[in-house]
Amino acid sequence: ADWNDYPASDKLLVLLLGGLARVIGVIPAANVGLLLAQVSAALAFYGAMRVLRRRWEWAFAGALLFAFSYHTFTRGVGHMLLTFTWTVPLAVVSCWLIARSRRIDVGNTAGWLCLASAFALGVSMPYYLFFFLQLLFWALVAHACGRRRAGNLRVGLAALVLAIAAFYALHLEVWLYSAEPGARPLLARNFAGAERYALKLVECVIPPFDHRIDLLAFMGNRYNRWVDWRGEPLLPYLGLVGIGGLIWLLLSTLRSVFRGRAPRGDILQIVWIFVYTTVGGLTSVAALYLGLQIFRASNRAAIFIVAIVLAFVVGRLSHLTRAWPPAARAGAALALAAFGLLDQIPK
Repeated sequence: ADWNDYPASDKLLVLLLGGLARVIGVIPAANVGLLLAQVSAALAFYGAMRVLRRRWEWAFAGALLFAFSYHTFTRGVGHMLLTFTWTVPLAVVSCWLIARSRRIDVGNTAGWLCLASAFALGVSMPYYLFFFLQLLFWALVAHACGRRRAGNLRVGLAALVLAIAAFYALHLEVWLYSAEPGARPLLARNFAGAERYALKLVECVIPPFDHRIDLLAFMGNRYNRWVDWRGEPLLPYLGLVGIGGLIWLLLSTLRSVFRGRAPRGDILQIVWIFVYTTVGGLTSVAALYLGLQIFRASNRAAIFIVAIVLAFVVGRLSHLTRAWPPAARAGAALALAAFGLLDQIPK
């Protein structure tokens, strides 16, 4: 078979795991791949929080909850490439730095982090790159509306160019191949898929049907029985910690707005993700009028919401417990991580 015109993603990762499979076998390599997905996600989230100078205890708890989010953990081998979410927290933090940081420029540590993250997103999962480019655009807009700094603009534009260039270079054969006349497209998408696989707000808060608590599993089973338009049901579940963090973030935003302050950047990111990805949202408009149907499964943007909410929780708890003894902070962080993991990991 000739697969040269199939736009396969994550080629570098596929080459790595494929080479490993030749040494230890396909099934062991698949297990190593899933293990690597969780470990890399935890390390990336922890590193991103430490760059923001969050307490290591809470960064550690947030890293575990992000790495074992239901969105990621339950996909397994069938969606292995989507389980590598380590680029997502780097994408979120890079956009925050470009939008507001006063210590970023090409050549310093923060600038290099943004550029390295953009390159990593360019050569990995296209879905995550697609949503990163949207958030990066709004980060540049936010920067332009605030105190403009040449360093932020340089890093933002360089990250934009680098991410697109890396994606283009990795998929060069897709643009160069000679199409066979009359051949059926290997990657066919349609507008119906953009509706079927769009993000549903209710699926972010409904526990899955395989939840270890029977009452919560009952809610997931009820939804699964009653829903007619199934896409990737309940994979966007934020977890109880994520749901609580989202409510906390919303209340904090309302309090700030009532006091005459501008909304937080993280809540604006979440609002944009919902506006674009929900059923009947801009993802449907883009699919219908612009023919942008290849990114039909917009529910996969839920992992960005998970990262943003957990980053908010880690930041707030780092601030609220700054005067606590180290042992008390560590104990509370471990308790939160244990509670969240028991909720997110199926029986």
